[in-house]
Amino acid sequence: MIERHSSRRRRLDAGFLADRLAGAQSYDRIAGYFSSSILEVAGEALESVRGRVRVVCNSALSRADVEAARAAQAVRREWCDSRPEALGDAARPRFRRLHDLLRSGKLEVRVLPDEVFGLIHGKAGVVTRADGRRTCFLGSANETARAFRLNYELLWEDDAPDAVAWVQEEFDALWSSPFAVPLAEFVVGDLDRLARREVIGGVADWRQAPDPAPVVVEAPVYRRDAGLWEHQKHFVKLAFDAHRGPHGARFVLADEVGLGKTLQLAMAAQLMALTGDRPVLVLAPRTLVRQWRDELDTQLGMPSAVWTGRQWVDERGVEHPGAGPASIRRCPRRVGIVSTGLITRGSEAAELLAGMRFECVILDEAHRARRRNLDAKRPFAPARPNNLLRFLQEIAPRTKSLLLATATPVQLHPVEAYDLLDALARGSDAVLGGPGSRWRDPRASLDLVLGQRPPPAGFDQRWDWLRNPFPPRSEGRDFEILRRSLPLPDDAAYAPGRAAAALRTPDRRRIEDGFPRFVERHNPYVRTIVLRTRGHLERTIDPETGAPVLAPVRVRLHGESDADALRLPPFLQDAYGLAERFCALLAERSNAGFFRTLLLRRMGSTMEAGRRTVDRLLRGGEPRDVAGDDRGWSRADGWAGPRGELLDGRGGYEAEGGAAVGAEDAAAPEEGRALAEESAEMDGDESAEDEALAAEEDEAAAEEDEAAAGEESSAALRALTGPERDVLLRLRRALAADRGRDPKYAAVRRLLVEEGWLRRGCIVFSQYFDSVRWLAGRLSDDLPDEPVGLYAGANRSGVLRGGAFTARRRDALQDAVRRDEVRLLLGTDAASEGLNLQRLGALVNLDLPWNPSRLEQRKGRIQRIGQVRSEVDVCNLRYAGSVEDRVRQLLSGRLESIARLFGQLPDTLEDAWVQVALGRIEDAKRTIDALPDRPPFALRHHAVPRVDWESCARVLAADAKRRALARGWDGR
Repeated sequence: MIERHSSRRRRLDAGFLADRLAGAQSYDRIAGYFSSSILEVAGEALESVRGRVRVVCNSALSRADVEAARAAQAVRREWCDSRPEALGDAARPRFRRLHDLLRSGKLEVRVLPDEVFGLIHGKAGVVTRADGRRTCFLGSANETARAFRLNYELLWEDDAPDAVAWVQEEFDALWSSPFAVPLAEFVVGDLDRLARREVIGGVADWRQAPDPAPVVVEAPVYRRDAGLWEHQKHFVKLAFDAHRGPHGARFVLADEVGLGKTLQLAMAAQLMALTGDRPVLVLAPRTLVRQWRDELDTQLGMPSAVWTGRQWVDERGVEHPGAGPASIRRCPRRVGIVSTGLITRGSEAAELLAGMRFECVILDEAHRARRRNLDAKRPFAPARPNNLLRFLQEIAPRTKSLLLATATPVQLHPVEAYDLLDALARGSDAVLGGPGSRWRDPRASLDLVLGQRPPPAGFDQRWDWLRNPFPPRSEGRDFEILRRSLPLPDDAAYAPGRAAAALRTPDRRRIEDGFPRFVERHNPYVRTIVLRTRGHLERTIDPETGAPVLAPVRVRLHGESDADALRLPPFLQDAYGLAERFCALLAERSNAGFFRTLLLRRMGSTMEAGRRTVDRLLRGGEPRDVAGDDRGWSRADGWAGPRGELLDGRGGYEAEGGAAVGAEDAAAPEEGRALAEESAEMDGDESAEDEALAAEEDEAAAEEDEAAAGEESSAALRALTGPERDVLLRLRRALAADRGRDPKYAAVRRLLVEEGWLRRGCIVFSQYFDSVRWLAGRLSDDLPDEPVGLYAGANRSGVLRGGAFTARRRDALQDAVRRDEVRLLLGTDAASEGLNLQRLGALVNLDLPWNPSRLEQRKGRIQRIGQVRSEVDVCNLRYAGSVEDRVRQLLSGRLESIARLFGQLPDTLEDAWVQVALGRIEDAKRTIDALPDRPPFALRHHAVPRVDWESCARVLAADAKRRALARGWDGR
């Protein structure tokens, strides 16, 4: 019999659904989107169903999520995006009942991507009632309280066997679809947590029993994507526990690229800021300061401010005008982020910072803090620290905790690691010991760790090495026993020499027999340098799940054989030769630093980038796109600027009166190879904040010992000699002959279309905006229906479709990639740090940066935590006979082994590129041969014990955290 039900006539929840489900044998339901409101509707009636309740729901996850086995991650994200915690205490009973139903197995839920059958507008169900009779219903109502109680809804019920069979067949088709996946286990566990949830009102209450979990468990990073990984939680807990101790946290975080060092440091900083009242200082390269501020805000809900050199700018973009350098002492937020360039120039503001006291200081890219006089023949000569290392040494005694981050704590010699530990040890005897410690002698300590001296034989000498600093209890049971026997309290950094008299014979034997293992596994170097590599995490098995701590992701590398080098047509071979000739002429008459090889760097990217550089040089201006500084699309490209303005042919914005502004004429002199590199990474963001940062640092050398002739560079490029101009004119004619035959375009198109990389999702990297702009235009013309994302300077990012450019914010581009709306992304090196692109499965390096560590940064965008593919593809493109090709031949098979030794390729390898470009092949060979061929010393892979924060039901209110962290520095 057919029955018709209208919510206008009676309530559908109690009058229809609850009545049908009371004591029912089973219930199959085609619903809309999954919601905990299912229990608001049926409640006790669902619990009374004697058999199974099965619900198939819509989901925003994609077919690609299911095909790539990342459905659980996508369902988790969708659940968290709905913010169930915002429902408050009233929903707690509902969460409890829903959790219990799901955990018992009585209720089963599967979710189905929208795109498989389209949006499920048809809602239906089949109920097998207590007496065995079956009925089905169709209607508009979703499985939500609002649908059944508030909305106007119609239901059509029919118990005819053919009608029931028809609805059952529809349900079964959806339920058994290969794309229908179970509700993620995280959702079930989170329902239990939400049922127990209790909000801690203020930071003062949290400080009574400080624990990381209430602070982070509902932070945006925890409720997004895959949440936090075990190794990340472990370091945060390690640093936080140490900070609360008497010696503070003193660590070098040396995790491999792609394992989330920034996030770990940021979370540790947040916890430290909440436990104490002093400021927190973050030092990072200029290219990363805004990334730090944005990640603190978006990932942790944590306010902070960036110092531009003149004033502070907070997370909302609000400027806090200053009155000279002294204003740096009055940051408007608890966390202040300052560019390391400010320190390297030895500015007055840096001196003011060095006189302050801090809760925590963090240095990103810490390998830039090094000695200026490192000589492989005399590595232990008294160190002459550069300004950054000197600042660390000065600030260390004035901060409770000091955290350093670098994937390469050793660039050339192990003494560089000692220098970092020596800085950490100033103000903390727990690192290298107190007065008289043997570990404070770099030669003796490194010789012992490296095995270049035999371990001492007698007890007294072994005791002297072991006791100062004495390993904490956490290093193992032997040290716990020894501390108890001495007795030595937990807060004691070292044991007095005379304490050995209290040791019994078994304890003495334990020290003598265990000394070799102490040297190998528990010495101060391996205790302080926290290292986890991807390979190590992939091999570490979680005893609870039996799965690797980190899912293995293998890289299939393409383009590495001699045959893979791209052959240039004859006229482009001639062009490359002319570029080499120009650089040689420039080097003969001028110490022009970075600019001596600039043209070759850009020619090695694309011929288009080379052509634009030649045009700028011939016009007498500096090649601003050393920083990717074309500030929009040129008129020649046929595109409007990102804000709709017309653009002149020089790449600058065209003002209303027709004069170009922001083009290359405004260039400031560059000083220092590292600073020039920073500018290239910055990629020409146009915000006033970036310009202020750049203006502050244009005056500084990134390393004092690498000071370059910035003014001389400018003069050299603006006053070309006759032979130089003649070479450039010939080069321009060669490049103008046929712009369409650059073989890099054909190679990229073949990979995307013929090799199927587009289907997997692909990012193409280049150092230069000119190159990605050219490639984006070509690809958009050839693939008119494919959205081509462009990730560059903040005002130049957007999407091309069919040649038409639409400006998009960079965070919006990243979201579009995450939602599979954009599967082809072209990026400058602005995208090589801090960008999470786990959705993509392939990467093309359009060029090979001369600072090779950049390759690891790029690869880390897709080979990173959260990448669920077991394999990703990476292709490196290079021209045959180019500088990049010749350096690769010199390195032959050493690149992989060097990367294994250092964690990533050391920055110092850039010297080899420059030497090859200038024809100094023997110098390049010596640079390469100077790199060690074995690990500098064995770093311990720190353990990754399980840390359970997911089940924490006590939560520190987000507004309470923000209020506490929004307080500024008091200037002391």
